[in-house]
Amino acid sequence: MTAPPEIMELLLVSVADGPEVTTQVAVAGRTAFGEAGVRAVRDSEELLHEPAVTHRQMVVLISPDSGVISAVRSAQDPQQLPRWAVMVLDDPELLTSPSGLTRALRDAWKIYEGEREYARLRGDLKAVARRVNHDLRSPLGGITTTAELIKELLGESNAELASLTDPLFDSAQSMIRLMDRISFMARAVTERPAKAPVVMMEVVWAAEQRLQRALMRKKISIRHPEGWPEISGVASWLEVIWHNLMGNAIEHSAAGTEVQLFWELAGTRELRFGVRDMGRGVPAAKRGQLFYPFHLLQVPNSPHGLGLPIVQRLVEMQGGAVKCDFPESGGSVFSFTLPV
Repeated sequence: MTAPPEIMELLLVSVADGPEVTTQVAVAGRTAFGEAGVRAVRDSEELLHEPAVTHRQMVVLISPDSGVISAVRSAQDPQQLPRWAVMVLDDPELLTSPSGLTRALRDAWKIYEGEREYARLRGDLKAVARRVNHDLRSPLGGITTTAELIKELLGESNAELASLTDPLFDSAQSMIRLMDRISFMARAVTERPAKAPVVMMEVVWAAEQRLQRALMRKKISIRHPEGWPEISGVASWLEVIWHNLMGNAIEHSAAGTEVQLFWELAGTRELRFGVRDMGRGVPAAKRGQLFYPFHLLQVPNSPHGLGLPIVQRLVEMQGGAVKCDFPESGGSVFSFTLPV
């Protein structure tokens, strides 16, 4: 690893053994980072009140307790990025191994760089989720409002010309749906909520209500199991999962047919939930692309659909897995598992 471009300063906290430890860390620091300065800090409280600096710093904690480690690791700089690279020196043998101590310092720096880059990328996704979605809705709203006005003005005198505004409404709605999906996934990845008890029946019902128009248009009925279990998960994510799976089943089913929802035990540690339709199924050549990884959708020539990749990502973030089956009797079965 090359030395960091900024000036490196090592801050030693709680140096119980005095100058000897300071000298050993200084030698290892200069070996690892070139001209690195070393300074002893009396305790963590003094460290946390250190003024902000423009150069990079690494904190070496000498046999600290867990509270000190947590406080130092959670400190942020003015950009709300991790403030310090942190190394915990709680192994006396490291002080007897100059090469080991040098390697540990370099590893701590690599972790620090990774944490800062992760924090930046997480912030970028939050910006997409919160700002881009909001900022794009305003001009789209303006387009829709103007199109409505034009249609109203032309409606009485030239109905044929007024109908030309319909593609504007359709395109605006398509963009809004796309923004909603991308924004939702960005928030899900960056702001992962803790799992909580979820009554699956309520989640399924909420998803089904959002699909009532499509159900009525195609005269498709939904068949439920006799009861639903309570599971541990994220209710908003599960609603999106069911909405996508049921929506796909409705879209690919013939009018007047039935879509079946089910759940079952899958071994001793998982529950399996699924949707079965009696549609045309999926051609064998396309089955490998159904659950295309969401993080690869930016690759050229990747699939355009977002629904199933979103399902897969949300299921995996809750500790489960997705699959699809195509019974000989026809149709498709899309299912996912969740830990008991």
